[in-house]
Amino acid sequence: MATLIAPTNHSPLEDAEAIRKAVKGWGTDEKVIITILGHRDAIQRQKIREAYYELFQEDLIKRLESELSGDFEKLSDEASDDFHKAVHVAIRCIQDHKKYYEKVLRNAMKGGGTNEDALTRVIVTRAEKDLNDIKEIYYKRNSVQLEDSVAKETSGDYKKFLLTLMGKED
Repeated sequence: MATLIAPTNHSPLEDAEAIRKAVKGWGTDEKVIITILGHRDAIQRQKIREAYYELFQEDLIKRLESELSGDFEKLSDEASDDFHKAVHVAIRCIQDHKKYYEKVLRNAMKGGGTNEDALTRVIVTRAEKDLNDIKEIYYKRNSVQLEDSVAKETSGDYKKFLLTLMGKED
Protein backbone atom coordinates (compact mmCIF):
# COMPACT_ATOMS: atom_id res chain seq x y z
CA MET A 1 0.00 0.00 0.00
CA ALA A 2 1.40 3.37 -0.91
CA THR A 3 2.28 5.63 1.97
CA LEU A 4 2.82 9.36 1.62
CA ILE A 5 5.84 9.73 3.89
CA ALA A 6 7.08 6.91 6.09
CA PRO A 7 9.17 8.25 8.98
CA THR A 8 12.64 6.79 9.31
CA ASN A 9 12.72 7.20 13.09
CA HIS A 10 9.50 5.37 13.90
CA SER A 11 9.31 3.14 16.97
CA PRO A 12 7.09 0.07 16.55
CA LEU A 13 6.74 -0.20 20.32
CA GLU A 14 5.59 3.41 20.69
CA ASP A 15 3.18 3.00 17.78
CA ALA A 16 1.78 -0.22 19.28
CA GLU A 17 1.30 1.50 22.64
CA ALA A 18 -0.41 4.49 21.00
CA ILE A 19 -2.76 2.20 19.08
CA ARG A 20 -3.54 0.25 22.26
CA LYS A 21 -4.35 3.49 24.06
CA ALA A 22 -6.58 4.51 21.13
CA VAL A 23 -8.63 1.29 21.29
CA LYS A 24 -8.64 0.67 25.03
CA GLY A 25 -11.62 1.63 27.13
CA TRP A 26 -14.82 3.28 26.00
CA GLY A 27 -14.76 4.42 22.40
CA THR A 28 -12.00 4.33 19.84
CA ASP A 29 -9.76 7.18 18.72
CA GLU A 30 -9.84 6.45 14.99
CA LYS A 31 -7.74 9.51 14.18
CA VAL A 32 -4.72 8.08 16.05
CA ILE A 33 -5.03 4.75 14.25
CA ILE A 34 -5.39 6.35 10.83
CA THR A 35 -2.49 8.75 11.47
CA ILE A 36 -0.14 5.96 12.53
CA LEU A 37 -1.05 3.34 9.93
CA GLY A 38 -1.42 5.89 7.14
CA HIS A 39 2.12 7.16 7.65
CA ARG A 40 3.95 3.84 7.85
CA ASP A 41 5.11 1.61 5.03
CA ALA A 42 4.27 -2.10 4.83
CA ILE A 43 7.38 -3.23 6.70
CA GLN A 44 6.81 -0.69 9.47
CA ARG A 45 3.16 -1.75 9.81
CA GLN A 46 4.25 -5.39 10.12
CA LYS A 47 6.71 -4.42 12.87
CA ILE A 48 3.93 -2.57 14.69
CA ARG A 49 1.79 -5.70 14.50
CA GLU A 50 4.62 -7.81 15.94
CA ALA A 51 5.30 -5.27 18.70
CA TYR A 52 1.60 -5.11 19.55
CA TYR A 53 1.47 -8.88 19.94
CA GLU A 54 4.65 -8.91 22.07
CA LEU A 55 3.30 -6.20 24.36
CA PHE A 56 -0.33 -7.27 24.66
CA GLN A 57 -0.52 -10.95 23.50
CA GLU A 58 -3.30 -9.95 21.14
CA ASP A 59 -3.49 -9.85 17.35
CA LEU A 60 -3.59 -6.25 16.18
CA ILE A 61 -5.65 -6.99 13.08
CA LYS A 62 -8.39 -8.78 15.01
CA ARG A 63 -8.46 -5.97 17.56
CA LEU A 64 -8.69 -3.26 14.90
CA GLU A 65 -11.40 -5.08 13.00
CA SER A 66 -13.49 -5.52 16.14
CA GLU A 67 -12.93 -1.93 17.27
CA LEU A 68 -13.40 -0.21 13.94
CA SER A 69 -16.03 -2.24 12.12
CA GLY A 70 -19.07 -0.52 13.58
CA ASP A 71 -17.64 2.99 13.36
CA PHE A 72 -16.37 2.65 9.82
CA GLU A 73 -19.47 0.83 8.63
CA LYS A 74 -21.52 3.72 10.00
CA LEU A 75 -19.21 6.20 8.28
CA SER A 76 -19.37 4.34 4.99
CA ASP A 77 -23.17 4.37 5.11
CA GLU A 78 -23.15 8.11 5.77
CA ALA A 79 -20.30 9.11 3.47
CA SER A 80 -18.43 7.03 0.96
CA ASP A 81 -17.75 3.33 0.79
CA ASP A 82 -14.28 4.22 -0.54
CA PHE A 83 -13.18 5.33 2.93
CA HIS A 84 -14.27 2.04 4.48
CA LYS A 85 -12.46 0.12 1.76
CA ALA A 86 -9.28 2.16 2.27
CA VAL A 87 -9.24 1.43 5.99
CA HIS A 88 -9.92 -2.26 5.32
CA VAL A 89 -7.00 -2.38 2.87
CA ALA A 90 -4.69 -0.66 5.37
CA ILE A 91 -5.58 -3.23 8.01
CA ARG A 92 -5.17 -6.16 5.60
CA CYS A 93 -1.81 -4.84 4.40
CA ILE A 94 -0.48 -5.03 7.94
CA GLN A 95 -0.35 -8.79 7.49
CA ASP A 96 1.32 -9.13 4.13
CA HIS A 97 0.41 -6.74 1.37
CA LYS A 98 1.59 -9.13 -1.34
CA LYS A 99 -0.72 -11.90 -0.10
CA TYR A 100 -3.53 -9.39 0.09
CA TYR A 101 -3.02 -8.32 -3.53
CA GLU A 102 -2.78 -11.95 -4.66
CA LYS A 103 -6.18 -12.50 -3.07
CA VAL A 104 -7.58 -9.41 -4.79
CA LEU A 105 -6.37 -10.74 -8.15
CA ARG A 106 -7.68 -14.24 -7.46
CA ASN A 107 -11.10 -12.89 -6.47
CA ALA A 108 -11.16 -10.58 -9.50
CA MET A 109 -10.96 -13.61 -11.79
CA LYS A 110 -13.10 -16.02 -9.76
CA GLY A 111 -16.55 -17.07 -10.88
CA GLY A 112 -18.53 -15.59 -13.72
CA GLY A 113 -17.10 -12.40 -15.16
CA THR A 114 -13.91 -10.57 -14.37
CA ASN A 115 -13.49 -7.54 -12.14
CA GLU A 116 -11.36 -5.52 -14.54
CA ASP A 117 -11.13 -2.57 -12.15
CA ALA A 118 -9.46 -4.74 -9.51
CA LEU A 119 -7.14 -6.36 -12.07
CA THR A 120 -6.08 -2.99 -13.42
CA ARG A 121 -5.65 -1.40 -9.99
CA VAL A 122 -3.35 -4.14 -8.71
CA ILE A 123 -1.31 -4.82 -11.83
CA VAL A 124 -0.79 -1.17 -12.78
CA THR A 125 0.07 0.10 -9.30
CA ARG A 126 2.45 -2.61 -8.09
CA ALA A 127 6.20 -2.16 -8.48
CA GLU A 128 7.96 -4.80 -10.58
CA LYS A 129 9.44 -6.51 -7.49
CA ASP A 130 6.07 -6.63 -5.74
CA LEU A 131 4.37 -7.94 -8.86
CA ASN A 132 6.95 -10.71 -9.24
CA ASP A 133 6.41 -11.72 -5.60
CA ILE A 134 2.64 -11.62 -6.09
CA LYS A 135 2.98 -13.83 -9.18
CA GLU A 136 4.98 -16.34 -7.13
CA ILE A 137 2.39 -16.36 -4.33
CA TYR A 138 -0.39 -16.74 -6.91
CA TYR A 139 1.32 -19.75 -8.48
CA LYS A 140 1.92 -21.44 -5.10
CA ARG A 141 -1.71 -20.97 -4.13
CA ASN A 142 -3.38 -21.74 -7.47
CA SER A 143 -0.90 -24.00 -9.34
CA VAL A 144 -1.26 -21.79 -12.40
CA GLN A 145 0.75 -18.78 -13.56
CA LEU A 146 -0.91 -15.43 -12.91
CA GLU A 147 -0.15 -14.41 -16.49
CA ASP A 148 -2.04 -17.45 -17.77
CA SER A 149 -5.08 -16.60 -15.65
CA VAL A 150 -5.01 -12.99 -16.82
CA ALA A 151 -4.67 -14.12 -20.46
CA LYS A 152 -7.65 -16.47 -20.04
CA GLU A 153 -9.85 -13.84 -18.35
CA THR A 154 -9.11 -10.85 -20.62
CA SER A 155 -8.94 -10.10 -24.33
CA GLY A 156 -7.79 -7.64 -26.97
CA ASP A 157 -5.65 -4.60 -26.24
CA TYR A 158 -6.54 -4.76 -22.54
CA LYS A 159 -5.09 -8.28 -22.36
CA LYS A 160 -1.92 -7.18 -24.20
CA PHE A 161 -1.57 -4.18 -21.89
CA LEU A 162 -1.81 -6.21 -18.68
CA LEU A 163 0.48 -8.97 -19.93
CA THR A 164 3.07 -6.42 -21.04
CA LEU A 165 3.02 -4.84 -17.58
CA MET A 166 3.50 -8.31 -16.12
CA GLY A 167 6.52 -8.93 -18.35
CA LYS A 168 4.90 -11.42 -20.70
CA GLU A 169 3.82 -10.92 -24.26
CA ASP A 170 0.78 -12.89 -25.42
